[in-house]
Amino acid sequence: MKIASFWAKGYRSLRDVRVDDLGAFNVFYGPNGSGKSNLLEALRTLFRLAVVIAETGAVSSAEDARMAIKASVINRRDVCTRGTSRSIILGARLVATQDEALTPVGLLPASELVLEVTFDWTLERQPSLSFSVFESGDEDLRTRWSPSQASSEPERERFHRRNQLRALIIDLSTHAYTLVSANRQPQYEEAASPPEEEDVIAWHLRAGRLKSGLLAAQLSPSHEVRRKLGAFRALLADEPLHRPPFAPVQDPRSGEIDLRELLPEPNPEGRDVSIDLAGLGIAQVYAILAQAMLLGARAVGIEEPEAHLHAPTSGRALRQLLVRLVEERHIDQLFIATHSNLFDLDPSGYYDVSLKDGCTVVERADLTRIDRDHLYEPGPAKHALENLLQYAPEDEIVFRRPDGAGVTASEMQRLLQEDDAVALRFLQDIHGAAVRMVKVQSKKRQAG
Repeated sequence: MKIASFWAKGYRSLRDVRVDDLGAFNVFYGPNGSGKSNLLEALRTLFRLAVVIAETGAVSSAEDARMAIKASVINRRDVCTRGTSRSIILGARLVATQDEALTPVGLLPASELVLEVTFDWTLERQPSLSFSVFESGDEDLRTRWSPSQASSEPERERFHRRNQLRALIIDLSTHAYTLVSANRQPQYEEAASPPEEEDVIAWHLRAGRLKSGLLAAQLSPSHEVRRKLGAFRALLADEPLHRPPFAPVQDPRSGEIDLRELLPEPNPEGRDVSIDLAGLGIAQVYAILAQAMLLGARAVGIEEPEAHLHAPTSGRALRQLLVRLVEERHIDQLFIATHSNLFDLDPSGYYDVSLKDGCTVVERADLTRIDRDHLYEPGPAKHALENLLQYAPEDEIVFRRPDGAGVTASEMQRLLQEDDAVALRFLQDIHGAAVRMVKVQSKKRQAG
């Protein structure tokens, strides 16, 4: 199952945003505060609201809205302040992959499904939550789930189909998407029990309790969970990380839960070390991969996967592992919010995210644009250019301002030291041109 399209109106900074043609790798670049995280969070909110409604059996209800608020799925602060409407609309189009169907055999066979949720909160009345479901090629199923005088055979069949659709939506929404938030710091963990209806592993991992989640997976009686845990172990031990074997453990006296890695050879005593001491970067990789592989979601959103990672080593390792997650069918899709040069995973382009008049704008852009605007580190590039400009004649024009005025080599050296906006544009243009040249030469070598 893949999320082919997504739209949001009135949610946080997303006054009116629609993103189409979503693929396996969906990378959202933009500066801090532009709304990248709101895009990923809106997707999660859509599916959580769909579950709230489908579980109650009603498609329009003030009670559903109160349940969503109580469960912290949504609240008044999520309403966009830039518009006049007090409603939030979230929707997505889901399509089946070639080797699967969106429904079990015999239940509403369909190649795609469109879900749309409206959360309406005005000052005059209580908030309400409504749900629209459209089946591709089928009738509009926006009416209530419960039967209304279903005395005839067609009415009973219609009610039966709605119940099937309700079960389908709960299943799809539960496994459609998960979000790995940027809060992935290792922490002290003790035994804690989730609510009775919650999945133990999912509850721990979503709360940032990595060690407890892996311990629960290790103790799970489910063969499927243990299979996923084995795949997780293999991925960490294989190229490119080559991490040593690990084990989640619990101290029987203090109750503390820890995740420990066996120290690499030579280690004749067989000692191990807590993941807390392995470094923040390694803990980040553990947290990201564990949630992506153990929660059972087909699409995974990741906020700032580059956090605490050293780009040339662990950062590039994570990039390779994320590609493997999709290629090896652990998941179907990735949604990444980043401003790092590591995660340009889609060769056809990326989604450029910006803030205009306080509202998020998303545009599809070519990678040549990301070469110039995003994929460079100004520190090393600035130092290299400063050194190069020392060999140029001081009065030689090396760049032109937007009005056409020339900038000499000596003036550019000064502007680089001052981090002037003109120098920043010079860096962007030089870096973008260099990256494009490297790509062209690489393609020529591959073709030769």
